[in-house]
Amino acid sequence: MKKILLIDSMAFIFRAFYGFNGANLTNEKGENTVAVYGFCLFLDDLIKLVAPTHIAVAFESPVETFRKKAYPQYKATRKDTPHEIIDAIPVIQKILKARRIPILQQDGYEADDVIGTVANKAKQKGFEVFMATPDKDYAQLVSEQVYMCRPKNGGGYEILNPQDVCHKYGLNDTQQVIDLLALMGDKSDNIPGCTGIGEKTAVKLLQQFGSIDGIYAHREEVKGGLESRVLEQEEQVRFSYFLAKICTDAPIDFQESAFAVQPADTTALLAIYKELNFNSFIQQLHTSVAPQQLELF
Repeated sequence: MKKILLIDSMAFIFRAFYGFNGANLTNEKGENTVAVYGFCLFLDDLIKLVAPTHIAVAFESPVETFRKKAYPQYKATRKDTPHEIIDAIPVIQKILKARRIPILQQDGYEADDVIGTVANKAKQKGFEVFMATPDKDYAQLVSEQVYMCRPKNGGGYEILNPQDVCHKYGLNDTQQVIDLLALMGDKSDNIPGCTGIGEKTAVKLLQQFGSIDGIYAHREEVKGGLESRVLEQEEQVRFSYFLAKICTDAPIDFQESAFAVQPADTTALLAIYKELNFNSFIQQLHTSVAPQQLELF
């Protein structure tokens, strides 16, 4: 079976930086290498776990996205990204290129949309799709053949199928994750949702009416002061749905051969690892490739 691993880069870069920051890793130039080192560990773990035949890593676009254009406050509450993370991005991309792992990025779209689009196209071509991310938004994309590979707080990963997602959030269908986020909002993305509606009430409404459209189609059946807020804030709720919905038809081409797992350029990779003082990764390469390939080192 063809299996494609799609990795949400920034989610793992942030997780690596904050998760491994106590290690205080630097290279000979004194540059902080924690985010790069942690990301490389996550990358190797994910590849071992999924054993993909195809792979890609998605990055955020520097160009303003369609959500930001529609809602300037989108993600406005987030703190500035630490410079160590910003500095790590080009280094990580350099490592990915040496490992011949495709980098995906599309102007005007987020990494979520890039992965959502590729996941949709890969599924149509018979792939099993594994989306690696800690971001709950991706749960809306989970379906038959499309799984969410989510890191657990205590270490390791959980692979969520549609039944797992529905059980986790008390829903009947993974598409209801969009409705859930639209009702309760999302603080991390600054999606407003419905003022005063939390997850518990949102799930109750969705269990009763199925979707936001179902709520407004049966507005006379919405009872209680808290629930009635949804009726009063219909425009905001529907706009929140627009913000929460991951795009699955971004202008991204999916050519299977371009995503196929390839052997790394070991010479280029070793040079990068040597500059970063990643001795453990250097040793791994020494044990995994023929001696004559490492003669320059």
